Order: sequence, then structure tokens, then C-alpha cells
Amino acid sequence: MGDRTAATLLLAAAAAWCGALVASPVPLGLGAALAAAAVLVARATWGRALATVLGVVAVGLLTTTMADRAESGAAPIEPRSHTGTVTLLSDPERFGPSVRADVRVGGARVEAWARGSAAARLGPRLAGERVVVVGTLAPPPPDAPWLRVRHVRGRMTIHEVEGWSPGHLPSRAANGLRRTLDAGASSMGDAARSLFLGLVLGDDRGQTPQVVDDFRGSGLSHLLAVSGSNVAFVLALAAPLLAGTTIPRRLVATLLLLGFFALLTRFEPSVLRATVMAGSSAVAVAAGRAADARRILPLAVVLLLLVDPFLARSLAFRLSTAASAGIIWWSGRLALALPGPRPVAAALAVTGAAQLAVAPFLLSAFGPMPVASLPANLLAGPAAGLTVVWGLPAGLLAGLVGPPLDAVLHLPTRLAVGWIQLVAERAAALPLGELTARHVVVVAGAAAVLAAARGHGRSLAGVVLAVALVHPGWVAQRAGDRTAALGPGATLHIAEGAVVVVLDADVRVDALLEGLRRQGVGEIDVVVARHGGARAAEAVAVLHDRARPRLVLAPEGHRIPGGAVPAADSRVLVGALTIEVADTSPQLEVTVSSVPVPRPRGPPPAEVPSWWVAGRRAAARRPWRSSPPRRRTRRRSCRPGRSTTTRGAGHRLRSPGRTASRRCAPRRGAVGRRTSPRSPLGGG
Repeated sequence: MGDRTAATLLLAAAAAWCGALVASPVPLGLGAALAAAAVLVARATWGRALATVLGVVAVGLLTTTMADRAESGAAPIEPRSHTGTVTLLSDPERFGPSVRADVRVGGARVEAWARGSAAARLGPRLAGERVVVVGTLAPPPPDAPWLRVRHVRGRMTIHEVEGWSPGHLPSRAANGLRRTLDAGASSMGDAARSLFLGLVLGDDRGQTPQVVDDFRGSGLSHLLAVSGSNVAFVLALAAPLLAGTTIPRRLVATLLLLGFFALLTRFEPSVLRATVMAGSSAVAVAAGRAADARRILPLAVVLLLLVDPFLARSLAFRLSTAASAGIIWWSGRLALALPGPRPVAAALAVTGAAQLAVAPFLLSAFGPMPVASLPANLLAGPAAGLTVVWGLPAGLLAGLVGPPLDAVLHLPTRLAVGWIQLVAERAAALPLGELTARHVVVVAGAAAVLAAARGHGRSLAGVVLAVALVHPGWVAQRAGDRTAALGPGATLHIAEGAVVVVLDADVRVDALLEGLRRQGVGEIDVVVARHGGARAAEAVAVLHDRARPRLVLAPEGHRIPGGAVPAADSRVLVGALTIEVADTSPQLEVTVSSVPVPRPRGPPPAEVPSWWVAGRRAAARRPWRSSPPRRRTRRRSCRPGRSTTTRGAGHRLRSPGRTASRRCAPRRGAVGRRTSPRSPLGGG
């Protein structure tokens, strides 16, 4: 019965997903009539199969009708000016000198942007609060399809912010709780505080580009998005308070707590999925039925898509749903097949099942997946749970009592967050490579055989799985000289260990860091900033923190700290790379080639300052070499029959004063007869 119900709900979830993606003006009454017919037919013993068909079709028709209505309600707004009160629907987020937030203007959701003094007054506000603004409204740009998924119908440019007022009572309580947690974590430092708020509330606004890249490169980004584990921890914290109440009161309190937690974490798609599943489980337990996750997940998907069909197009909702499905259906069998201690096998099975389930969406959206995510999740998972379980109540108390007790209360939180940050940083730097689509197919097939086979078949599947996971790192170690794009506006040049990065005006810091990480570059010799604006200055500052470049070339009139302006028609030698400077104004015109120019002996010419010539890096500093090059031992010239002593470079003797003796071989052609091992001259 349970398997049949789960299969029926899976079919209904698939129909709902298809209906949400294909919007059609089907009459709402048709879907409702089919749903009623399915309920009536299901009462008869002979009509279960027919009821299943009618129910699945009804769900598909209802979702396609709701999707069509959502499409009709998302028509772009007309351009006009606006002076009045708007309600914040998201927390304001800073992008350079600008601040962005979603607001409600009348009954429409628009994306608002503010600069200057307006951005300074809008930045501290939170979702749910009302702000009095003066601005202009315009339709959304045609090249931003992601705005439609968020029900955004226009874009507002805010010129002035004249005042603000708190929102309704639930939003006041949620914002007060968020501000209390933020104040209590002020003793942890900016980096740890931003990670703490991301782990507990999913607030990633204060995270630096370096931290974001580390978590992406280690496969730990999901820890900074609130999901089912956060909901489970919150319910576990509230369980002692609800233990002595009756079942109806406990159910009402649980549903209210879930709703408030969704409001606190801003109704993100992963939060909606987790809270609806938790609420459905609470209802099932209160009704005396088993809370089977195989039935609750598709039921939650159907309910959410009926309310908001645009969730089917949300990448966050797809990732959350796929990861939950992989854990529910695959992790148990995979844990039984993996060798080793049961806790370790269970943790690896959960991570592997979730990664395999989300692999199609991650590969299509972000490219190859890091192999380091497996050990990183195994090491960082327990600390993430400790951060939520201890950090949430301790953070509230720390925000209320203030310093100096807040630092004492957050000591375990600081240690857990620091450990997670360390794991993310070190795992992202490991040369383990990334899994492409072919690797994922091989890993998925080997995992399936490993879970289903026995004996030699399981051993063979384990070997194939290990080879598929090791192969990306082996390929990454063999990378040599190359020229590659590091996202828009950035180019990488590598030749014999010399590394040069050229930045253009449209460089993106996140894409730049991701490209350097995927190319295995840990240090940079020279950075060439062709433009000297604010975006280039931000990119160079991030590179100084991450890759420590030895020299930064910039055009005239630049705003890059530490940048040097070369002379026109000059040449910069970087190992085996040559940078030819053609012009320095208004931008730096350079050409990077891998053909080195012979260096003249003696001091450089007078017109070329010596600090322009960057020395060649040692081959041992190449990030893709697994070991330094071997040093050749210089042999002394010796005469035949004499004994000589050799000491190789870096050779360590077994005891002080002890040397290694060898007998010199005769020079070829010195003696005409064949030599004998008894005498160096070949005599008897």
C-alpha cells in the first residue's frame, strides 16, 4: 500500500512539474471536476487504477492552469514615476556602490536599485518594512529571464529615501530576531559573522568573493542555504518545550513555528520545500499515520507547484528537490554497500546520493563538479550541525547580554565556523580535479552496481568508482603551457611556470576566481589591468589577497593601489612570457606572447627600469606539479683507477663525515681491449 501510494504521488508530482512548465489556458473547472471524480472512484475497490489516472491528469491540468494565470499576472508594468510608500520583499543587498532589493509597489513586485545617499538609507532596512521613496518605474530588461521566475514585473530606480516604518507584527518579530543574532555575532569578526548568519539564516549578503569561491570549489555552498537540516535542528530545539502539550496544540505550535521560520529565512525555495515537508510530516503524525518521506516529498512538490508554478523554473527549488530525492531513495542502499565504519559510510552515502541527484542541474548551470566535495562534506557536516544547534540559542542570548559575555557564549560557534571555513579553503585548493558529464555517468553506473551487486561484481564496481574519482585529478596534474579565458574580461597566460593575467573593463570577480581555481593557479607573476576603473581595482584587490601577484601594470590615470604605469613601446619579460606595451592611454594596450626575447648580458638599458623585468619562477612553484624537479648531480672528472667522492645537491649523508665512494669508469676509446670488472683497465 505504501509503495503504491508513493508511486501515485510520484506520478502526480511529475504531472505537476510538466504542467507548471507548459502553461495553457485550461478551464479551472475541468481539473477540479477530474479531481472530484478521482476521489469518488477511489472509494470502490475496482476503481483504484482509474482513480490514479484521473488524479494524475487532474493535477497536471490544475498546475498548467495556475501557470497560465501566473504568466498573465506577470505582465510588465508601464513606465512612470512613483512617489510614495513601498514594502520591502527582500533584504537590501549591496553590489559595489549600489543597493538592490525587491519591493512591492501597489500589487506589483519590482526590483529596486539605489545609489549614493539613497543606497545608504536603504541598506540597513530589512524585508517587511515600509519605505517612503521617490523614483521611476520601467519594464524589466528583456535579457533577464530570472526576474520572471521571481514574479518581478518591473525595475525601479530610487532617487530619494524620505523615511521608513516597521511592517506588520510577524515581520517585526522576525526582523528583531535577525538583528539580535547579528548583534550577538559582532564579536566573531566580519568573516565569521557572515558565515554564521549564512549557516543559520541563509543570509549571504556579507560574504566576500573569496569565501564564496572557496565554498563553491569545495562543494559546501549548500551549507549556506537553509534546507531540511536547519528545519530539523529548529524542531529539535523546540521539542522539549512542546513535549507536555496535547497533540492538537503540539500540531498548531509546530505549524506556527515552521511558518515563522520560513518568514525568518525569507521564504527561499529550499526553505519552502523543507517547511512544507516538515508540516506534512507533523500532520501525518498527528493523524496517527507514518511519516514516509517517499510520500511526503512528492506531496510537498505538488502543493508548492499548485500555489506557485514558477518554482518549477527555479534552480534553487530543483536542487533542493533533487538532493532530497537522492537522499531518500539512494542513500540507504549506498550506505549498506560502502565499506568502513557505519557512521562514515552513512555520511558518505548521503553526500554521494545528493551530489549524484543534483549533478544534471549543476553541470548545466555551473559546469564540472569538484571531487573535493566528498571529503569536504564529510569533515564539515558535523560542525554545521553544531553551529545551528548551539549558535541559534547562544546567539540570541549573546545579542541580549552584549559584550563581553557574547564572545564567551559564541566560543563554540566561533570554533565550528572557523573549522568549516578552514575545510572549505583547503578543500578548494586540493588538486583533485572536477567531474565532467562523462565522469558523472561512470560514477553513477558504478554506484548503482555497487549497491545492487554482490561479491566480485561489487569489488569491480568499487575499483571503477575509485578510478573515476581519481582520474580528474590526474588530468589536472598534466596541464602544461596554455592560454585560457577566466570568465568575461580576463585571460590567463602560462608558459614554463610564468603566469600572467590580463584584465579588461568587464571583468567579473566571481568568474575570475572560479577560473583561476579551475586552472589550478595559486600564484600570479604579473597582472595587467588594461583599464584603471573601480571594477579593475576591485579585481586586483581580490587577486592580491588570493594569488599575491608580484607586479601590477595599469594605464595612466588609474585608481589601482600599487599599480605601475609602464612606458609606451616597451617590453616586460616574465620568464618565458613577453608583454609588449604598445600604448598606456586611455587604456593599456598590450600583447602577451610565449616567445621569450633574449636578455642582454649586463644591466638593462637605461630606458627600461630594472623593476619591469620579473624574474622566472622556480619550476617547483608550479601549482600543477606534484613534486619539484630532480637536481642533477655534477660528476667530477677523474682518471681511471682512482676513487672519487660525490655529493649530490641536497644529498643527506647517513652519518657525519661519511662519503659515498665510486670507481671511475674509463673514457670510451682510451683502451682498445675489453674491460673486466676486476681492473679498471681490463687487465687480468
